[in-house]
Amino acid sequence: MMHRALNLVSLAHNLHLTSGALTKHIKMLEDAGLVRVKSVSGKRGNQKLCSLAENRILIDLAHNLDELTSGFAHDLNIGLYSDYMIQGLCGLVGNDGFIGRRDEKSSFALPARGNAKALWLQKGYISYLLPPVTLGDSDKILKEIQISLEVSPDLTGNGIPNSILEFMLDDKHLGKIKLYNPDEKRRGFLTPTWYSSTLPQFGTLKLLRITQKGTFVDGEKISDITPQNLNSAKKFSMVTDTGIMLFGHNFGDYNQGIRFNVEFYEKTEDMPNENIARLI
Repeated sequence: MMHRALNLVSLAHNLHLTSGALTKHIKMLEDAGLVRVKSVSGKRGNQKLCSLAENRILIDLAHNLDELTSGFAHDLNIGLYSDYMIQGLCGLVGNDGFIGRRDEKSSFALPARGNAKALWLQKGYISYLLPPVTLGDSDKILKEIQISLEVSPDLTGNGIPNSILEFMLDDKHLGKIKLYNPDEKRRGFLTPTWYSSTLPQFGTLKLLRITQKGTFVDGEKISDITPQNLNSAKKFSMVTDTGIMLFGHNFGDYNQGIRFNVEFYEKTEDMPNENIARLI
């Protein structure tokens, strides 16, 4: 049962705590700015009402990308694509408004595209040049590639239920996934206030992993491609015939662009006996 506010006695009862024990925790939450406490008149004197100070909290557990010790990580701006082919509905959104004209693919060639925080295309592909994978010494062996991004099948705000998205790395087809529109009507946690609530607000964070056991998205295997099947990892592409919308920094629910992580086996004794590959 949802409550806008509860007094300390009711809150302690619901949490199976004593009022004295609860008071200490409420004070800590109040000092952290997470709850509000207000004294009001009641039937038996004054009582303290507790309510949430925020209706949502976003925790970014991977904010610092420089802490990897056995690889490297980069966060690519979604507007810094290297190539594209688009048909049908399309568009770019920046912090303060739309970039160029909506539904005109010529907008994707504008210099301001680098400032894009969200973009959509109905049919075609969009590609990104990846940071070079530098092996350094000969002991470094590629272990895993990870790519994460926030994406939605809905590009109109009319509740498009699903879409098909294919991933490619250079000339390798990594596999396809089916995207589903979240059954939730709300604004994106980071979506700016000027952006119309009738348009797509947020997507789902997808994690693509190319591992020694195959290629997976959110733990589901989509192909048998492993690092040993790759000659290089220079260009990442997304292909669709049914439409996608990408969300980047300061838009949607997750404050990231296209996050690219690479992990290595650092020492010979750390490497498995089979299914290892050098990235050239």
